[in-house]
Amino acid sequence: MKTNTSMKFQLAILTLVISLLITPFNSVAAQTNQPWMESSLSAEDRTELLLEKMTLEEKVTFVTGNLNNYYGFYNAGMEDLGIPALTMADGPAGIRIANPEVQDKKSTALPAPIALAATWDTQAAKTYGELLGNEAYNTTHNVVLGPGLDIARFPWGERNFESLGEDPFLQSELAIPYVNGIQTYPVMATAKHYLLNNQETDRFTIDSQASERAIQEVYARPFSEVIENADISSVMCSFNQVNGVSACENETILTTLLKDQLDFDGFVMSDYGANLSTVESANAGLDLETPGTPMGHWEDKLLEAVKDGKVSEDRIDDMVSRMLTEMFSKGLFDQPVQNNQIPAAKHGEVAREIAEQSMVLMKNENKALPLNQDELDSIAVIGPDADNASAAGGGSSLVIPTYTVSPLEGIKNQVGDDVEVNYSAGTDPISTGDILPGPSAIPSSLLSPVDAKDNETGLTGEYWTNINWEGDPTLVRTENQVNMNLGFYNYEGLNGQSPKLEKMPTDFNREMSARWTGSINAPKTGEYVLSLSSLGTGKLYLDDELLIDNNSKDLVTNKKEISLVEGEKHEVRIEYSTGESGDAQDFGAMIRFG
Repeated sequence: MKTNTSMKFQLAILTLVISLLITPFNSVAAQTNQPWMESSLSAEDRTELLLEKMTLEEKVTFVTGNLNNYYGFYNAGMEDLGIPALTMADGPAGIRIANPEVQDKKSTALPAPIALAATWDTQAAKTYGELLGNEAYNTTHNVVLGPGLDIARFPWGERNFESLGEDPFLQSELAIPYVNGIQTYPVMATAKHYLLNNQETDRFTIDSQASERAIQEVYARPFSEVIENADISSVMCSFNQVNGVSACENETILTTLLKDQLDFDGFVMSDYGANLSTVESANAGLDLETPGTPMGHWEDKLLEAVKDGKVSEDRIDDMVSRMLTEMFSKGLFDQPVQNNQIPAAKHGEVAREIAEQSMVLMKNENKALPLNQDELDSIAVIGPDADNASAAGGGSSLVIPTYTVSPLEGIKNQVGDDVEVNYSAGTDPISTGDILPGPSAIPSSLLSPVDAKDNETGLTGEYWTNINWEGDPTLVRTENQVNMNLGFYNYEGLNGQSPKLEKMPTDFNREMSARWTGSINAPKTGEYVLSLSSLGTGKLYLDDELLIDNNSKDLVTNKKEISLVEGEKHEVRIEYSTGESGDAQDFGAMIRFG
């Protein structure tokens, strides 16, 4: 019995030794089919090994944005080759989660980058970037579409809040730690929008012109700095033209300046839908076409161009190499993204501390601030969104916060039950329509809907999903104001207007028509200027008289001066249509009654 036990023990030891001796060889053998997965090799060597294995068709597919779930923000991986998908998250003021299955789409809403710029604090920028990298990685994202390095030099740049200011030196000094912070995680940062993308008005078609000196010293400088000092992975080319050539097919800025002069080794991706060509963009220096609407210009078209000799295989290899090298060097192959619940309270504290650093108090000569809580009896809080949980710019930088504290709630928490806190909205809530040019929207207090009850204010709105008011309206409701800016600003997760305003269904984001009816009552007798700002066709009637008739493929404002008497109500009717395909419907309805 002892002999059998001894023999079994010796056999077990022998089996264990043989297993340990064989394991390394099995491991090496298992990797012979994918030697690029050996993490001890350099990123360049791993890229070369993988590139040799890929077919031309696979290479072209790899550089083409081809996975359109979750609003087109993902680029499909290649499982057979071990290539992970590029799971991109909008920025730059927080991780905008598009996938509803990931943490309820909630992340930390950071102060706007323009607020970060107001701190003049590089450590704050590093902390900001580290939080972005952490939340990106732990919410299944390996690419952050930020920072925004657009120079904020134009007052009509509606995305100035996404920028780090108007000074190229300040932008550069903050962008470097911002990017380094993101890339301390297995996440790639993307500097956008390259180049001269400094206004939203006509941003799809505008020709931004600048001298070479201005480009070098002002607009390209922040990009240059994050290339040299932060090893940034990607740069996103913009929709606009630069000196007459579309940015994503502009060889002068993509290759001559960015890759040759600034020595950028990473890859250039297009803004979503910003690539307008096949051969021109590929040869100019674009490396990744992100998903477009409805179809892109690469994939099959690019493959055909290579076979026809219009785009060289060397250029395709260069695209692929740039992307793979960054993916290997930043750890995307070796450290797959995760879905770990982010620490809301901890990260919220970081966001609040950065916000505090960005704020400047008024001069406090008589030491009125901070208020002496012991001597306070009551506080008046006035503002349409003071009781609103959060306020942020709309569009791609909007995030759904993990938790919020409104100004009104914060004041009440601070002063306690012994101080009476009174609240009044004062004005109408903020709408995405407020960024349109032209006079401000007429306050709801001066308007009455059809058959108004109990001092109801606003106008009756009727909405159709066709351009000719055909059939019964799809939606009827009372609106505070006629102040609408749909399209991009009305997609799920992109609407930055006050939550007090009802969201417009996305069915109206393309072709639509609308009618608003009711009455207007002047606060006092006098001369008034009524206006209508619109894109498409817009008509303003007062007591059935046509006052303003807009019909334009451009956003226009027309005005009419009239006399109004206090207490007299006048019937108002506004009729609007986006018009035929190619007109306003390409951008979404835009109209304001001012």
